[in-house]
Amino acid sequence: ESVFAGTHLSFFYNFLNFSRVEFYLHGSLIYEVNDISSRLYVLIRGRVEVRSAQGNIIAILHPGSLFGNLQNNKAHDKQLISWLNQLQMFSG
Repeated sequence: ESVFAGTHLSFFYNFLNFSRVEFYLHGSLIYEVNDISSRLYVLIRGRVEVRSAQGNIIAILHPGSLFGNLQNNKAHDKQLISWLNQLQMFSG
């Protein structure tokens, strides 16, 4: 279930002022987990595959999922995130 389940609609209107929608093609690399991001990603449609350095799928994110490395935390295993459809990025 989405972390946004039951959230009042006004919450989303406020965030739209600070967000933008970006589209990615199937298989595109969004970022590597150890990269620092100044944005919080919110998956709107499609899915995100989190992969190990060896290419194994270790997690699949669905609409409503949040992800991003905002605190400069290093992962023990370098992971890649590939994108299948669309996401919305919140910044600011």
